[in-house]
Amino acid sequence: MLGAGICLLLAALWPIFRNGFMSGRLRALGQVAAIVLIAAFAQVALNSYLYGKPSLNGERPPFLTARLIADGPGRWYLEQHCSEAKFAGCGRVRDLGHDSDQFLWSDDGVWTTSSSEAQEQMLREEIPFALATLRTYPRAQLTISGANFWQQLNTFEIGFDPNDWMVQQFDEVLPSGKARFLQSRQAGNNLPFDFISMIQNWTVVASLALIVIFGILLWRRWTPRLAGLALVIIPAVLANAFVTGVLSTVEDRYQSRVVWLIPFLSVILIFTWLATLRAASQKDLH
Repeated sequence: MLGAGICLLLAALWPIFRNGFMSGRLRALGQVAAIVLIAAFAQVALNSYLYGKPSLNGERPPFLTARLIADGPGRWYLEQHCSEAKFAGCGRVRDLGHDSDQFLWSDDGVWTTSSSEAQEQMLREEIPFALATLRTYPRAQLTISGANFWQQLNTFEIGFDPNDWMVQQFDEVLPSGKARFLQSRQAGNNLPFDFISMIQNWTVVASLALIVIFGILLWRRWTPRLAGLALVIIPAVLANAFVTGVLSTVEDRYQSRVVWLIPFLSVILIFTWLATLRAASQKDLH
């Protein structure tokens, strides 16, 4: 979703900036699109092998339905409109709860304890249910989704939870490595995640300040590549927080996979500024 969104963004900007910093970049845009398509085809091929049918998502649970119910508006809709709506969750209104993880993964959760027919119905009804909820409670859902987006944007700590399910998967996936894993500091949750997360958080904050400072210092001296890089990184970080926090759930690991792009951009800006200073000093010498 993020890759396709970046391609659409660049394609939309092409008519506006085709004579500016995007001039001559059509081939690069095609290469990015090709990478996204190859990744999508690889995902489809993998899911075809694993599940016997082509799919981008595989056998996924209804993340969006769980999110809407946990947010509140989805649960309100089922409680008040099941008489005419007849969605799959109507028969389990009392079991919906207030937590998406409980809905999806708990042993007594709605998704886990539903029949295969009911699960298939939930998946078919996911988009109609989301649209019905949004039409009925637009302001409430948009407000809550905005809060989820902001929370996900600021949630990127490093951590590891050695839960029972993960340990059990070693028996099926990697039995020879289970004993060694159980003896590791990771399995005992003895790694200094708090300290590492503190360093990461302050690095991101400092990087945001540096981006502003050196972005101003480089004013009118932005190269086409530098402007293009910023144009990709900033929307990607924001879009990742939206897609995961609003459509699924807020998790540290979701934003951690892209937040490193912020320090990366700040370092590139610093190097670019140093290069311009060096070029200016060499020019003065000549």
